Amino acid sequence: MYMLRRMIGRLGNEELNKLKKDIEEGGFELQRIIEEKIKHHESTHEKTCSVCYNDLGPFSVHNYTLVFGPDDFRKKASFCGMDCLQYFLDNLKNMREE
Repeated sequence: MYMLRRMIGRLGNEELNKLKKDIEEGGFELQRIIEEKIKHHESTHEKTCSVCYNDLGPFSVHNYTLVFGPDDFRKKASFCGMDCLQYFLDNLKNMREE
C-alpha cells in the first residue's frame, strides 16, 4: 500500500478528481485497468529461470511459465527448459506429500 500511496501523491488535481469520481461510481474504470495489468503480468515470462536463475530469452520457444495457486493469490514461475520445469514440479510434489 505504500507504493500506492506514493503513486496517488504524484497525481495532479484533475487526475485525483477523475479517480475519485470513478470510485464513487463503482470503480469500474480502475477495476478494468487493474485487471488488464494482471492479465499482462500473467501472460509474460519472468526474466530468469525459477530453478537455475539463467536469463530467459524473450523470444525463446523453450521458455515455460507455470501459473498456479488459488484465484486470489496467484503465483508464477518461469523456466528455461523442460528439465527445470520437471525439477520444480518434482519438488512441489514432494512438498505436498510431506
